[in-house]
Amino acid sequence: TLAFYHHFYLDPKAEGAAWNAQAETARKELDMLRHRHLLTLWSAFNLPEFAALSSEIAHEVALFASECVHATVGSRAQWLTLAIACCETARNTLTAPEFARLRAATTNELGNAYQQLPIGDRKQNLVRAIDCYRAAVETCTEQQFPYEWAMSQNSLGAVYSVFPVGDREANLVAAIQCYEASLRVFSRREHPKDWAMTMNNLGNAYSTFPTGNRRKNILRAIGCYRAALRVFTQHNFPREWALT
Repeated sequence: TLAFYHHFYLDPKAEGAAWNAQAETARKELDMLRHRHLLTLWSAFNLPEFAALSSEIAHEVALFASECVHATVGSRAQWLTLAIACCETARNTLTAPEFARLRAATTNELGNAYQQLPIGDRKQNLVRAIDCYRAAVETCTEQQFPYEWAMSQNSLGAVYSVFPVGDREANLVAAIQCYEASLRVFSRREHPKDWAMTMNNLGNAYSTFPTGNRRKNILRAIGCYRAALRVFTQHNFPREWALT
């Protein structure tokens, strides 16, 4: 931890990039014990305050916060609470126009943290998540940053699909509109996994739609799931294949 602390102070960009690559690799390989070890290397820093020092440091703290959202070893509530504090400070530091893309990604990750937070008022957490995703969509437009825009639309749809208050039909209509918007960017050819994930989410929305022609809604859902399975094969994506 102390070695990382000193190396980061000497060259935050290089050390942060090396750390992020290791954390991402550990997560993709599902080596979550190593992932947790990498997260604890930051324990010498007061991260929310540290992120306010400069845009360069805020960038690295934002990447750390993103990995906290994916952490599965240890207390989820603690990791997500830390991610929220880091994202809040980082996005308030990354205000220059050249950081618009990173600011939007950080805001989207803040929404993810609120969406998954297992403590506090569930409704209020989801309202905060919606606010974050909407802000990210406004910052990263479809024309400027289509991929980030589509990811935020997909995340927004996921919140609307489970929103516990208000009109259930209206919430699902909003979710479907978000998923269909993201599919303007996510194509099976260029973004196969994201496309399949969105098709699966769209199927979930149609399968639970409370009004209209029930048979037609179920047929739409089946069509979406079958489309997703064109990408989510048992060999390449066993977990996603099984869930679909």
